[in-house]
Amino acid sequence: MADQQSYDVVVVNYQSTGVLLGLLQDFRSISPAPRKLIVVDNNSIDRPERIKERFPETIVLRNQQNRGFAAAANQGWRRGDSPVVLFINPDVRLLQDSFAGVLEYLRQRPEVGAVGPRILDPDGAVQGSARGFHSFWTMLAGRKGPLVRLFPHSRLVSRDVPAMDPGLAEPMTVDWVSGACLFVKREALCQVKGFDERYFMYFEDTDLARSMKKSNLSTVYFPASLVSHQVGKSSEKRPLKSLWRFHQSWYRYMCKHHFPSSPLLQMIAAQVVGLRFLLYALLRSLPRKV
Repeated sequence: MADQQSYDVVVVNYQSTGVLLGLLQDFRSISPAPRKLIVVDNNSIDRPERIKERFPETIVLRNQQNRGFAAAANQGWRRGDSPVVLFINPDVRLLQDSFAGVLEYLRQRPEVGAVGPRILDPDGAVQGSARGFHSFWTMLAGRKGPLVRLFPHSRLVSRDVPAMDPGLAEPMTVDWVSGACLFVKREALCQVKGFDERYFMYFEDTDLARSMKKSNLSTVYFPASLVSHQVGKSSEKRPLKSLWRFHQSWYRYMCKHHFPSSPLLQMIAAQVVGLRFLLYALLRSLPRKV
């Protein structure tokens, strides 16, 4: 039986085995160590057998197809038994032994369902990993889209990123935190039935936090804990398909949470999402300035 301060780690892997090996090496030196290290591989062809060769203590679940993040993450956490589950991307690196504070914080606060650490870029810049729930307009603007570049200080495009201040030190309740590195109580996962598997990739973390909030469980940003994340390395391999997956998930999220009972608004949203996808696909196809 797991003690109250133990945690399981779940990593969903797809064609990222090389960087994943570095993350697993990090876990060998961190304290407290995870009770179980669980890797769910979505039919990678980059020699995922290396995981068991180098880290035989790891539980590896091999899927025969790419099931997407949400389904694979659910598969992973249900294999464990610790009271806390850490979902972490293969391209994250651990910077310090700072998980003890997160685990203790979760243990002491029954009203908190999930905690996310401060996430840094490889160059040390703070990522916008703690955010407010999307509105239709903030989603239309995007986080790094043309509107953000044209109007970088607009409240419309920046109001849902409350934790970019590198001087922030105390835990802060937010709407949601990035699934790149996300601690969730097992009882919270059971209460909301895990991730919504209709999301193949993108928006699973936002949707999970929204479901927890409806169950009176809050999400907290914990800046004293630090990790580094190289954003989008998996998406860069198939950028157009990733862009399409993003827009699919955005449409699903909007229909589910903003206008679940309005076919007319859903139809309008589908047209807007389709046009946005075409615009962004066109912009990505243009030659970049050197």
